[in-house]
Amino acid sequence: MNVTETAAAAARELSRTLEGIEESQVEVLMEAICKAKKVYVYGAGRSMLMLRCIAMRLMHLGFESYVVGDTTTPAFEKEDLLILGSGSGETGSLVGVAEKAKKI
Repeated sequence: MNVTETAAAAARELSRTLEGIEESQVEVLMEAICKAKKVYVYGAGRSMLMLRCIAMRLMHLGFESYVVGDTTTPAFEKEDLLILGSGSGETGSLVGVAEKAKKI
């Protein structure tokens, strides 16, 4: 597969992904981000890589954003938002972090 074919395949995949997202879901997420005191992200593998990018962009937009597990990450508090990324929804480390955040 050459570069043009690879780029076209990636564009098709992104298009299919976007078709599966409801605009109302995006609005709910945006509202939650805007209301949060701090935004935390956590994931595994490629999901974590993308969430790191999201945290950086949020910081560029003026939000307090952190990656769970980084050495400079402050403690999670009640007014904070945790965004998790998991393909299966069953990744053990993520489930544990979600349960802890829910208790807070």
